[in-house]
Amino acid sequence: MAKWCCDGMAASVRERGNRGLFVYAEPPEESIKSPRFRLCFLAVEERDLEPLRPHLTGNASLAGCTGLHYCPWCGKDLIKFYRKNYDQFYDDKLTGFPNRAT
Repeated sequence: MAKWCCDGMAASVRERGNRGLFVYAEPPEESIKSPRFRLCFLAVEERDLEPLRPHLTGNASLAGCTGLHYCPWCGKDLIKFYRKNYDQFYDDKLTGFPNRAT
């Protein structure tokens, strides 16, 4: 059973990959020894992305991510709190997000 820093984080991880905000993590790499946490958004359901692409002009984003060091709901340091169990954030379907969605 997963141990979460707060209910907000648990809900965010349950919703990852769906429309709205979610958190996921990328595993450590050789040059970066800690997992990298990301706060991401998806403006529309993934199934609706393709029909919208031809209508996007200018600087519009349907998906995006930014680095995340602290829980946005409770303030816990994510690397310290999840160092040994960050894998509950990992989802190989999200590798490369948001590039695969935009």
